Amino acid sequence: EFWSSNKALLNIMEKNYFENNSTPEGLKQFLLEGDSACLTAKDDAELAIKSLGAITWYLTRCQLDHQLLSMGQFTVYTPVDLSQQLKEESESNSITARYMVLDAVTLKNIHVLENSIGGTQGTLLSKLDLCCTQFGKRLLYQWLCNPLISITSIKARQQAISALLEEPELMKEIRSVMSKLPDLERQLCRIYAQSSRGQLASHPDSRAIFFEEKTYSKKKIVEFSSVLNGFQLVQDIASLLQNSGVGEKSILLQQCSHFPTMDPPGQLPDLSDHLKFFENAFDHEEAEKEGHIIPRPGVDPDYDNAVDALNEMDKLLKKYLKEQCEHFGCKVTYVGTDKKRFQLEVPESAAKRAGRDYELQGQRKGFKRYWTVKTKDLLEKQIAAEMMKKNVLHGLRKRIFSRFSERYNDWSTAVQSISVLDVLISFAQYCRSQESEVCVPQFVKPE
Repeated sequence: EFWSSNKALLNIMEKNYFENNSTPEGLKQFLLEGDSACLTAKDDAELAIKSLGAITWYLTRCQLDHQLLSMGQFTVYTPVDLSQQLKEESESNSITARYMVLDAVTLKNIHVLENSIGGTQGTLLSKLDLCCTQFGKRLLYQWLCNPLISITSIKARQQAISALLEEPELMKEIRSVMSKLPDLERQLCRIYAQSSRGQLASHPDSRAIFFEEKTYSKKKIVEFSSVLNGFQLVQDIASLLQNSGVGEKSILLQQCSHFPTMDPPGQLPDLSDHLKFFENAFDHEEAEKEGHIIPRPGVDPDYDNAVDALNEMDKLLKKYLKEQCEHFGCKVTYVGTDKKRFQLEVPESAAKRAGRDYELQGQRKGFKRYWTVKTKDLLEKQIAAEMMKKNVLHGLRKRIFSRFSERYNDWSTAVQSISVLDVLISFAQYCRSQESEVCVPQFVKPE
């Protein structure tokens, strides 16, 4: 269903897809300047917003709208067949200023991705694909489908490959670490989808009760631990590159390996503080074994409050039991289970001291069991505190994932940096594997 542009924008704003109601920069370019409510499209952007409305309608129907739109990843796509005048005007930021246009027929005819019989033998992809990670392989696929025509960008890649060729041991060590990386790109999206940011409480999956909930939960926690371990390996790769000094020989390697705070600065975020927090947030081994996360003190305020409430109840129960021991002049214990808990078991010899406030619940040889108004009240409060803790634990994995997703841009940037590094090393490995000499072509601008 194609809504009007106003209805599409109104629907998007009413559902609060974006954090703090802040409109993503990629979407702002299509909105009328001066409209603080962000409900009016520019005259030349009506069709684009209508198309966005149709996508939103379909995603809503599939219960995927919040999961995808809340990420705020809007990118303006400039078609490659625009007029020459528009190309010149937008040369600094248009896709046409950097990449060659290759259609599907051309890609097949020159055997870039597949050969004439639909296989991969002898294709450019099969020759160059020496990547160690799945996300690196996907980036290589994109690079081959969109060859560079920007001379500056081509030289940057050539410079990076030349620098890597001078460090064969470094490449070997990095590839060894990279081979242990899971598919961080896909797993990041899954973690986001399982967080409260990517899945509202009203979503059917949030209300569903799974028969194998413990098994599913274990799988998700194991995957989360795998992601954290993967990003720790990313930190190790960054350290290897930084210690080698190879980033100083190439601007592209510098961007992939240097933190923004370093001199010279790069684009790879320093994840050490984030990783340390999640490493100490809970016992990973126990969580993977039991299928639920028990946070350490200070990590989750709701869980801390629930634990404090149970500890307070424990003190009240011990205090009341002590009072009863003094009242009866002998040892009194709590007995019972579930909703019959906290019955006072009193020796029969001292039971004569039980007054009207003591309600007989049962007896066994030599003992009688009583309830009082106080024990009933304590039981109600105990059950309420236990239920609060249970509810907190039920949503704790989602909150931990949400805490992780708060730094989604940092995690994503790190994956992008490693994927670029993986492809560059793949190119360098291909060069090293050639028995004959490999040339480095020089490109010049047409006069």
